Amino acid sequence: MKRCTYIFIISAVLLGSEGAVADEFRCESLWHESIGLDVSTFINRGVLMKKFFLVLPLLFSSISMAETIDCEGITLDKVTVEGSRDDKHFFENKLVIKLIQSCGGKSYVHADLSHPAFNGFLSVALAAKAAERKVNISVNTSDTTELSNQVAYIGID
Repeated sequence: MKRCTYIFIISAVLLGSEGAVADEFRCESLWHESIGLDVSTFINRGVLMKKFFLVLPLLFSSISMAETIDCEGITLDKVTVEGSRDDKHFFENKLVIKLIQSCGGKSYVHADLSHPAFNGFLSVALAAKAAERKVNISVNTSDTTELSNQVAYIGID
């Protein structure tokens, strides 16, 4: 009688080769019975494992680490626009707004010069700074630098 290994059974079940397990089971049924091993348990667990591993990525895909955070009554400290820089600074080619208070855990917010709402962001920020008005701002935490979050919305309070 041939020796049957657990590795063959488990790998065959996890890879979907239940027919191979059944053939191996027929071949080695006496050996399995002698040690009290029920191959149907492996097959049932294998089916459950396959279903679990198919569902697992779907669970994680719905969990998002990014969010949009709204902050109200924020005072602007500085408004700058930076172009290309030889030193490859964090804020290269970005609108950068320094806040007196933090929003989303950071005191700087940014928008790329190529952002579709760049002109609007810049206009509102300059108007608020010139008029010494507070702003309501929303930031995306998905596009960050070490120092800043991305501007999603800015409006004068």
